Amino acid sequence: MFKEDKEVEEVYSFGESRCNATKIGSGEESIVIIIENHGDEKGPKEVVESMLKDGDIDYENLTVTVIEDTNVYASGAARRETPLDIQPVEADEHDLNRTYEDAREALKNGSQQRLNTTGQLAYQVLDYVNDLEPDLVVDMHTGTSATVKMPQIRYKFRQEYEDVNENEMRDVAENAGVDMINTVPAEDAQMMGAVLPKMGFPTVTLEVGGGVRLGRDGAFGEMEAESYRKALKNILEFKAQGTETDYMPEEFSDIKKNHAPTEILDAEVKYHFDLGDEVEKGDTVATLSFEDGDVEMESLCDGVLETVLAESSRNNTRHGNRIFNIATN
Repeated sequence: MFKEDKEVEEVYSFGESRCNATKIGSGEESIVIIIENHGDEKGPKEVVESMLKDGDIDYENLTVTVIEDTNVYASGAARRETPLDIQPVEADEHDLNRTYEDAREALKNGSQQRLNTTGQLAYQVLDYVNDLEPDLVVDMHTGTSATVKMPQIRYKFRQEYEDVNENEMRDVAENAGVDMINTVPAEDAQMMGAVLPKMGFPTVTLEVGGGVRLGRDGAFGEMEAESYRKALKNILEFKAQGTETDYMPEEFSDIKKNHAPTEILDAEVKYHFDLGDEVEKGDTVATLSFEDGDVEMESLCDGVLETVLAESSRNNTRHGNRIFNIATN
């Protein structure tokens, strides 16, 4: 159970809705764990709640702050975005993890008046994190909805980050015990992982499992939960002890996405490779079987099979569905 030095603080409140943070420990090294930037990603929340209960986040020389239900509106509705009855705007405008750069600019200028509802949530989250001055932020997600994702840790780095050394994020990635992806975000990238380093805080994104839209129960089970627990525990132990692991991750620099090429419904998908397998450009990774024939889905590049559809989603594909992702070096 919790130690006596557990505190619960308010991150923000809007009307009757409230986002709280649980702070554990009083060590010099400050870690912030962010959960549910997207409200349909319940897997990480379940894992962290279990770790909190078991005392797996208590370290003598760490102060760990867990922000749960980061978008309380989306979390309450078990959906990715702020619900339309809260904020009736276009979808991309009320995805919390697509509003942080605008919120950072507003925070810098000291005014949030022009931000929409979701942007105001982002403003309050950044303001709270900024006051904590963390040594590391872990932004926890599950993978793309209806997919099963290899456990991964990502960090985003641009040369102009003056107060964040790339090695700080890379060291965390290398010691998480999962593969990693290093990306160069656009100047105006809105994701938390791209914005917080601009504010001087090293940030990594941890992703395991799949989302809830087409069956979270099938895409995030015991195996994914255990992978998540192990990766987060490795990160905390590394920051607490500075002990390097023997794990040598494969580093990816890009993700190539392959989508269904037809509007015919009720295709059955068969995969010819397993997650983590190396594939070459032109390899048939999956076959879509329709009543009038098959369609072969080839890899567009050399790389590693990083994502496939969850089992429950493989017999009902349509145009635009993502069939698999290839991670490239």
